[in-house]
Amino acid sequence: MTVTAANTAADLIDRWWQGYSDTGFGLRGGEWRYSGTKRVRFTLDAVKLVRDLPVSGTVTWHRAIGKVSVDLRLPASSGVRTVTGSWNADTDGALATLRVTGALGPATLTFPAP
Repeated sequence: MTVTAANTAADLIDRWWQGYSDTGFGLRGGEWRYSGTKRVRFTLDAVKLVRDLPVSGTVTWHRAIGKVSVDLRLPASSGVRTVTGSWNADTDGALATLRVTGALGPATLTFPAP
């Protein structure tokens, strides 16, 4: 779930480059909007990169330095899961570090950045 949430956030950046639209739709549903140009802030409302995981929250992309920060909410069988953290979208081999909280307790995951 956490990696899919990060990939959903990364997909928004790709969609932003393709259209420069103030709003858009997830690949499998949901809506997003953005504001800003140097520091782009996306707001997600049940955006789905995959059909069974709606992701809501915010993604902030600092274009000049490539930093992507997320504050996301996803549904889980035990309630809502919160995913926060960051990665660098411009650095080859960068790692994403995300903190996950929910009913099962907190965890920190590090994995190749999307």
